[in-house]
Amino acid sequence: MSASLSLFEKEHNAREKYIYFICGVAGALIAYLGKDYKPNHPWTTHDTLTISTLGSLILAFGFGIGNILSYIQGISENKDLLVAFEEMGNFVESKNFLRANMFVGVSTNKKDGKDYTLEEVEAHITTINKKSEKIKIEMDRWFALSKVTFKICHFFLFAGFILLVCSKIVS
Repeated sequence: MSASLSLFEKEHNAREKYIYFICGVAGALIAYLGKDYKPNHPWTTHDTLTISTLGSLILAFGFGIGNILSYIQGISENKDLLVAFEEMGNFVESKNFLRANMFVGVSTNKKDGKDYTLEEVEAHITTINKKSEKIKIEMDRWFALSKVTFKICHFFLFAGFILLVCSKIVS
């Protein structure tokens, strides 16, 4: 296994464990704080802070789940892009074979076993190029969304901790 692939795998595993941990902490705090909580009427400062804490932790949990889902979708798009590149590599090899043999005959695609002429190979390369450009745009969009939800999740988690401390101080 290449060093970059090994490093990616370690980073990916660490990222998954971390965000699951964050969601677990937020979920556990929501359950713990909300299980017996009954606000007074009219609301006191403590009630306002506790409800704000719960709301902030719920948002942290929700954005954490959103981060997990968008990252998974980005990885799925990345896989599709790699498959398209592999397929394009097969067609490029076929194109090079046909050119090396002075455009005589046909070339067999390694992936699907079909015979292609030079024109068909070039058409497939163009199609796969367009497809991979669209996939890359989608992949970048999902990873950008993942980064945004990661930051928002942390913002609300941090705010939830601050509000929790403040609610304990005023109680």
